[in-house]
Amino acid sequence: MKDPFEPQNNSYYNSCKNEMKKLMNNRKLCNAEAIIEYLKTKKAYYRWDLFCWLWRNYSFSNKEQCRLFKFSWIHSAPDVRAVEVLAYLDASLLMDKSELKFLNGLPDTIKVYKVVSSDCMVMEDEDEWEPGFDWKWSMDLEKMAYIARCMKENYIVISTTIPKTDVLAFFQGVNFSYELIAKANAGRFEEYTIEIIDADAYLQRHPYYHDSITEESTYRSTGF
Repeated sequence: MKDPFEPQNNSYYNSCKNEMKKLMNNRKLCNAEAIIEYLKTKKAYYRWDLFCWLWRNYSFSNKEQCRLFKFSWIHSAPDVRAVEVLAYLDASLLMDKSELKFLNGLPDTIKVYKVVSSDCMVMEDEDEWEPGFDWKWSMDLEKMAYIARCMKENYIVISTTIPKTDVLAFFQGVNFSYELIAKANAGRFEEYTIEIIDADAYLQRHPYYHDSITEESTYRSTGF
């Protein structure tokens, strides 16, 4: 059965898959670190698709799967397939000691944020409410405003409050993606609040500052 998310008739993606097949046939290179180094050389947009294809077609140890998942989550664009993969992983292996310590130190309830299309928040019929189940969330409102600004004009930031027990993982050093994997998508429509409609206006009042960032420094800050 074809993966409905997998790019079809895409020459770049298919070329990458063929290269990965050769990589996996080389016993010295078919390990998580070698694959991550390979993925770094590819367009970020395709890394998640390549990871999902790899995960479904090759066997890795739980530790290696967690390493590959973490890289692909932080440095690509994870979607709803993450829920399927996480069902097979030991989430505690996704984090290092400092990340686990941070997660354990969070209060019992936390406020989390997410960028969504404004169409999601127009409720004509409650049965039509579809929050999606990709589990991407953040505790950083300014970062979400920045991501919303980078998206289409009709993207906004919403929030909800969840128990800490709904957070599966926290990743440190994440500047341009979601640092939380959290089961925060199953609430009723009224449990979500629109925080930011105009990301540009918000960022003029609350700039999202960064030090000078290079690709290599981003990898280092996230443990890669």
